[in-house]
Amino acid sequence: MSRTSLVRAALVVALGGGAAPSLVAAGDPAPAGPAPSSPAPASSVGEIKKEHNVDMPNGRKAVRLTVPAEIVGQQGKTVWAAAWFTDPDDKPVPSNDPAYADPSGTLKVVSVEFTATKDHESEIVTFLVPYFAFPKRKEGKYQVVAHVKLVRRDSPKNTVLATGSTSFFVEG
Repeated sequence: MSRTSLVRAALVVALGGGAAPSLVAAGDPAPAGPAPSSPAPASSVGEIKKEHNVDMPNGRKAVRLTVPAEIVGQQGKTVWAAAWFTDPDDKPVPSNDPAYADPSGTLKVVSVEFTATKDHESEIVTFLVPYFAFPKRKEGKYQVVAHVKLVRRDSPKNTVLATGSTSFFVEG
């Protein structure tokens, strides 16, 4: 047996489904198979819009974050969104009000949970974040980054479906 025949014989590829092995030599075209399927569409967070100096019921001012979300493949599942804040170097921004903070004290707001009623639906999530929850800083105006995540409630651990972020300035 020639050296080429030995190399070809060593390149045995087993086909699925119990089919007999076939020989494939280097340079031979790959065996035809089913076309790869396109990936399933994923949930997403669109461009986050900011509206400053929004009046709150208590007479104070806030920034409103409007988050468009496309929720895909979650029909019947419980979904919610959250926004937390960092500085541009990704250092958490502490909250001045525990009502607007996570357990570690980072400024955070969470939406009300809702159940996706369709396999693909659009939702608008709105967060109203009072300026008094942002810390005061000596330098006055400073930049923050709002990080948003769209989450499916699962047990034992929630599943993040999509994320997004935007930055803006607040008065300190």
